[in-house]
Amino acid sequence: VLTKLAQDSTSTVKSVVFGNPSTPMAIRVSLVPNLRHGQKENLVTMGGDRIPPEILAALATDPDKFLRFCVGGNTRTPVDTLRKLSEDKDGRKGVACNPATPQEILGMLVDKALQETDRDLASRLLQNPNLKRETRDRFLCFPGSDSGLLRSAIQWSPQ
Repeated sequence: VLTKLAQDSTSTVKSVVFGNPSTPMAIRVSLVPNLRHGQKENLVTMGGDRIPPEILAALATDPDKFLRFCVGGNTRTPVDTLRKLSEDKDGRKGVACNPATPQEILGMLVDKALQETDRDLASRLLQNPNLKRETRDRFLCFPGSDSGLLRSAIQWSPQ
């Protein structure tokens, strides 16, 4: 029944099918593009750690920058999805401060921040509690690292 309802042309019906906990994950994932913008936003901002990783992966390709940022920052986002989002200008900002981001990806983001002189990305990386000290110290050569604000962020970042 849910499979048939998921094919309905009405967005309201599709939305109800998506929200039904009995709907198989494959069907829920296929319905993500049909959700209204507000529903997607509520899902990523209020769903927190209850959002299934498969749904996060589907939302990671959404054209909305804020959604990609939120998916990047969610600790349940699959590593492959984090890797893809780290290539996205907006998604990488969420990935940078996500404590579940692997060191390999954090290192790639540090490289990008240094190469592109991206202060916003650098500050988000410095907020990540799992950024290793030796990786964090690479920002000491960042242009403007002699400024009080950036030096303080480097010295007082979590690790």
